Amino acid sequence: MKWPWVSRRAFDMVTDERDRLRAQNESLIDALTRMQRFQMGMTEKPKENGRKMEPMPAPLKAHFDAIGNRSIRQHQMAEAYRRYAREGTWKGILDEIFGDGNEEAVS
Repeated sequence: MKWPWVSRRAFDMVTDERDRLRAQNESLIDALTRMQRFQMGMTEKPKENGRKMEPMPAPLKAHFDAIGNRSIRQHQMAEAYRRYAREGTWKGILDEIFGDGNEEAVS
């Protein structure tokens, strides 16, 4: 198949229009996706991955494992994980449970 010859200006106009329409199409698809997510009760944009959680330190885990009542143990561990998520470090939790002067329990 032979394509007709066109001027450079006409070709540039067509490619510019194509690029503009592609950009507009992407923004419309993004808006439609956000509206659908909102109607389903979700946030408009997916939640970004937060920082990776470190595992609970061994002395702290041993402390919680020593609690006899399972429901209290689960509650205390869940509270420690929530506090870690808020603060971003285990140091404050270890200091509160083992005391500031007890370094051998933390090590």
